[in-house]
Amino acid sequence: MEFKFDYDYIEKLTQTNGISGHEGAVAKLMHDELKDLCDEVLFDNLGSIIFVKKGPENAPKVMISAHLDQIGFIIADIDDKGFAFIKPIGGWWPAQLMTQDVCVTTEDGKEYPGVIGHKPSKELSQKAKIEFDDLFIDFGVKDKEELLGLGIQVGDPVTPVSAYKPLANPRYVATKAWDNRVGCAIISELLKNIQGQELPCTLYLAGTVQEEVGIRGAKTCAQIINPDVCISTDIGAYGDTPGCKSFDSTLKLGEGPSIAILDATAMGNKKFIKLAREVAKKNDIPYQTDVMLGGGTDTGEMHKAHDGAVPLTVSIATRYGHAHNSVIHLDDLENSVRLFAHLAKELTTEKVQDLKTFF
Repeated sequence: MEFKFDYDYIEKLTQTNGISGHEGAVAKLMHDELKDLCDEVLFDNLGSIIFVKKGPENAPKVMISAHLDQIGFIIADIDDKGFAFIKPIGGWWPAQLMTQDVCVTTEDGKEYPGVIGHKPSKELSQKAKIEFDDLFIDFGVKDKEELLGLGIQVGDPVTPVSAYKPLANPRYVATKAWDNRVGCAIISELLKNIQGQELPCTLYLAGTVQEEVGIRGAKTCAQIINPDVCISTDIGAYGDTPGCKSFDSTLKLGEGPSIAILDATAMGNKKFIKLAREVAKKNDIPYQTDVMLGGGTDTGEMHKAHDGAVPLTVSIATRYGHAHNSVIHLDDLENSVRLFAHLAKELTTEKVQDLKTFF
């Protein structure tokens, strides 16, 4: 089976703004790209989108999710001089943010650039750590009246700005929002690459919302689908840069997608983990194994829907995940698509029933 990948589209995924609660532009981009490649498009009432590729009648329902949202900020206050103070949407380390580029999107859809400013360095040097109340956004205006005149107001979403950058080895790419536009890319390229293929299952490829603030869209989507099997694809930890400890992570960029044993929100089904490993080996797909004590993915909610779904998490080793620039290896993205395509062929009614049998 020959696989092809559209990196112009993947770059657009990373560059489209969509923090938690504001994912509409990302969902529309995926809808316009994929609507003619599936049998049906479903939506929940939070903003998630589901692409359905039907298998035989009464086929097992296999849900593969990737969350649409990225982390960002919300304007919480504006002072008289026109400086905007922000609160985080998702997990940030404030010390990474000083002088970084951002973009605000107004209620009318206009976008304006800004820079994250900070209190004087002399004052900050006396502090043990930087906090969010040490930061503000400088939009380059004279005062509050000028800022409000642009339509910028409390409650507007603020998104990191960072170009899509192949690095010295162009298979390593840095950009914003790999968390989790890499997952969106994987389910998109999966749907493209299985065209004309007969599968024993019905695939539900879900772009979910608000994962970064509580795995919310995954819960509603799983309620709609009621899957037999659920898989989340998301960014994962990394352990291949200076100072990393193997206890925290052994994952390396470029060594294959990571099959998770467990994380803080879900434990993988042991039979499903074994099947994924066997499929990877049979098709010469490199893979890694992850045991993560913290964090979680859409799997944490999907596998609890109705009477439960057989869970698995497959992640992509990603450096500096919650930051303006994170780095992945494109081999890992491509091999994830290959793994899912081959795995879907194995998910027959009999095999899925076996995954659900525990003694």
